[in-house]
Amino acid sequence: MTTELHERFSQPLYCIAFGLIVFAYLGKARTTRQSRGLAVVAAIASCVLLRTAGFGVTAISGGSTALVGLLYAVPVSASALALISAFREQRRQPKWLTNLQLAVQERIDALVDRLHNRRTGGAA
Repeated sequence: MTTELHERFSQPLYCIAFGLIVFAYLGKARTTRQSRGLAVVAAIASCVLLRTAGFGVTAISGGSTALVGLLYAVPVSASALALISAFREQRRQPKWLTNLQLAVQERIDALVDRLHNRRTGGAA
């Protein structure tokens, strides 16, 4: 009974942690040429792993009142890590990596433009 009560009190902390995780991944300003796809996938994977860890802690704590603190520790520690990650001094990524991302994006844009401008059913 006590464990379930603490579990219900700790559930809203996951919502806060999810929001902070997404902010940590997607809060950094980027240009329209820089893809956010990888950041979105990483944010989703992090949230899934956090919730899975929460389910694991719930299963482990079972009826033990000594482990009730873990129900709060998982979302609070994830929130703290996300805040640290979001507000730490952001280092610039290497120039070669930026150039590579831009080159790949330009090739993808050129391919999409080529596919959209192609006429159907006629000789070119």
